[in-house]
Amino acid sequence: MLLSKKLIGFLYNHALTTILFLIISSTLTISGLFIYASLTPYYLYTLSIAVFIILTGLILSLNKTIKITVSTPIWMTIIWCLYITLHGLLISGNLNLFHNYLILNCVFLVGLSLLIQITNYRFTLICRVISFIAFIESSICIGQYLGCISNFNNDFKVTGTWENPNVTAMFIAMSVPALFCLIFHPKALYKKLGICCLIIVVVALVLLQCRTALIGSIVSVFILLNNRYSIIHRIKNSSNRSGSILLISFCLALIIPLAISFYGAKKASADGRKLIWKLSIEMIKDKPITGYGYGLFGKNYNLFQSQYFKSGNGSYSELQNAGFVHMGYNEFLQNGVEGGVLGLVIIGALFLILLSVPISQKQALLNIPNKTRSSNVIYDLENNLTITYAGIAAFAVMSLFNFSLQAIPAMCLFVIYAAILSTNPNYQKNKFKAINLVTKPVLKWSIIIALILIGLKMGLADFRSAYTGILIKKAEQQAGNNNAIKAINILKTLETKPYLFESYYITYADILFKQKNYSDAIAMYNKSKVYTSDPEIYIKTAFCYEKTLQYQNAESNYLIAKYIEPNRIAARFALMQLYLKNKDMANAISTAQEIVSIKPKFPSNKAFYYKQQAYIQLKRMGITFHSHQLNINSESPFTSN
Repeated sequence: MLLSKKLIGFLYNHALTTILFLIISSTLTISGLFIYASLTPYYLYTLSIAVFIILTGLILSLNKTIKITVSTPIWMTIIWCLYITLHGLLISGNLNLFHNYLILNCVFLVGLSLLIQITNYRFTLICRVISFIAFIESSICIGQYLGCISNFNNDFKVTGTWENPNVTAMFIAMSVPALFCLIFHPKALYKKLGICCLIIVVVALVLLQCRTALIGSIVSVFILLNNRYSIIHRIKNSSNRSGSILLISFCLALIIPLAISFYGAKKASADGRKLIWKLSIEMIKDKPITGYGYGLFGKNYNLFQSQYFKSGNGSYSELQNAGFVHMGYNEFLQNGVEGGVLGLVIIGALFLILLSVPISQKQALLNIPNKTRSSNVIYDLENNLTITYAGIAAFAVMSLFNFSLQAIPAMCLFVIYAAILSTNPNYQKNKFKAINLVTKPVLKWSIIIALILIGLKMGLADFRSAYTGILIKKAEQQAGNNNAIKAINILKTLETKPYLFESYYITYADILFKQKNYSDAIAMYNKSKVYTSDPEIYIKTAFCYEKTLQYQNAESNYLIAKYIEPNRIAARFALMQLYLKNKDMANAISTAQEIVSIKPKFPSNKAFYYKQQAYIQLKRMGITFHSHQLNINSESPFTSN
């Protein structure tokens, strides 16, 4: 009987580890199935965790001895899940892809915490899986730098398996704590493997050049080393005063220049985020109760920024650093914008509760019965709290500077760490008693049915959405092959589906645009604006309005695009031509002067052409500008023309 229990435990542990391996791997898989490459890992991840949630319900139904403890983080996760659901249905009127993503992550966290408890999961197994995947991902980054492996984005030399290097970097940063599970292992072989992996990971982080990931990694490493070697306690100890001062001075001598270097390396990016945070706070003040809706930050922020500049606000520096953005680069502020103050409070409370658990394991170790006090159990317990705590702390810090919740691989590791941490015995101080579900069959079957229904509903919704996305991609390919009729026929079969998003309307509108069917193109572009405020859409819409002689609407759309991306010249050039066409010479002159004076963020042949044409127009109208005022970067090859 004892052997059978051990065998069942072994099978449970390794089956769960295999499932988690597949789920984590799915977040790092990119393909060309969809118009946006990031949709592949999104659908693979959401569909895989939907299946996991259903399996969790089925496992619970087969288990005859279920005793669980619902800790504070789990309660807060359930509250967050309910709030997102109700907010979507009551405020937004429906659940979009981002709602589904957040809800599935919440239920995944709750379901995983239940399975960990009923299977007595060995924490070190998942650490080995995370370490292995991080090693492979980091090796790909190094291979890209050496030119051995092709890149996924021509704008960056190193990206990993994602197009955006920040996503890969944040995932690797979240894997650093798991590596220390190997480094802290009593066996020399595991220590050596952990150190080798850590070296590869650090090299990859440097190559990816993501400051957020580096900061997150430093935070997690400090927490782990401080817990193991009592660094802060040693510094505070008066007998180590001189050595402590020397150590602090040495650290500051390294950190201060490094911080200055981080800021200077991407100064425009850092200054741009200051503006995003400033306007995000204004947006929270604008809609503190309801927010703007989950998944709609990018659409509403860019319009808010456009209005901000159009009203005459904004310094020269803000104008220089402003641009079209998709995220708030601070998850707490973005949650405040999307979900209102209450949404901000709930997610803030979740992180505070997760990080409020005492790191000391003494009490937890005392609670282990003698008959189960094996070396593996003690090793797991000694490491699972500090390592998961360090991972969550790294994620929380990265959330202050980047889009960590939307970086799917990083979010996946956060959920796994949070699920493990929430089952730690140290949370028993919260006085939530264990619930014996065998004696409470109504509660047991309510949980089982809820898990299965949520998994089925969300899984089917994302499956249908994924199928729609594949067809939209096929339509785009047909249009690219000059088969506009086939493309339109594919799109027409989807027009009554409830799972349409901006790529459907944009693809349809672009086909109509190429066919010079400007009236219908306007209708489709305007429908896409429910989901996006991409300035390119506003420029195309304005052009269609011009062609249909609706000049006032054309000007309005050009102006929105102009202020969304103040340093982009295309919208200003189109405006100048519109003013010249309508003989509005005052506005034509002022716009031409702006074009000549503006310094483009990214010099290009097209930017130089626009500036040159504006210069010629001003010259024709007798307004003198020196050629050096074309303001092209001196390092640019275009200045020699």
